[in-house]
Amino acid sequence: MCGIAEIISSNIDLRSERECIYRISRSLRMRGPDAYGEYISENAALIHRRLAVIDVEKGAQPMNFGGL
Repeated sequence: MCGIAEIISSNIDLRSERECIYRISRSLRMRGPDAYGEYISENAALIHRRLAVIDVEKGAQPMNFGGL
């Protein structure tokens, strides 16, 4: 299992909401304790937690936003 969350806002600068984003990530920990990634910009925050079930060493999936 994995956990994914996103926040989109046009009126709040999400870069200043790190504590809130951290709490969201912590709430997803049970869904994926093996890997963590985040992307935070002014208007968007993307968070993922990953559970490595098979091939833990080579099963890493880095967060890639393709130039965001």
